[in-house]
Amino acid sequence: CNRGTYLIVSRHPLGPPDPASSNAWMTCPIDLPSGRALVASVHLPKPWGRGADQIAAASELLQILRKTNMPTIVAGDFNATPLTETLRGFSADFVNAFDKVGAGVGFTFPTPARRLGTFGPFLRIDHIYHSGHFRPVAAEVGGWHPPGADHFPLTVTLSPRSVGN
Repeated sequence: CNRGTYLIVSRHPLGPPDPASSNAWMTCPIDLPSGRALVASVHLPKPWGRGADQIAAASELLQILRKTNMPTIVAGDFNATPLTETLRGFSADFVNAFDKVGAGVGFTFPTPARRLGTFGPFLRIDHIYHSGHFRPVAAEVGGWHPPGADHFPLTVTLSPRSVGN
């Protein structure tokens, strides 16, 4: 599933991107063994000087996600920390997998490619949210990054939630 600079790769079959996708996010269906779900790849605008754009893009995506009753996974670079207004709606409607099962603070930004000096990463601006259809099993920030990348990868393992668990 790809559109412009967005790419979602999965071992499970992916459908075409939703034409309503924007420059800040892309959604597409995914056929999981437990059934069809919706996955969204996110790269919201940076907040400095464009905070209103970031909040508007997040709100637009939330409106679309709230209209579906499909199991949903929303992942990517939100350019926002968990305590920001941008993420309030996601935190109200979805589960932040790292908050549930991750260890430590989960800082993802910046990597040595972006930071000045020797300070380590000090922000978590990359997130993986999911609907209640899933149960988070594991979440971790990778200790590696692709050459030149300015974010550490966030990996989450989800399991379909069966009735009663």
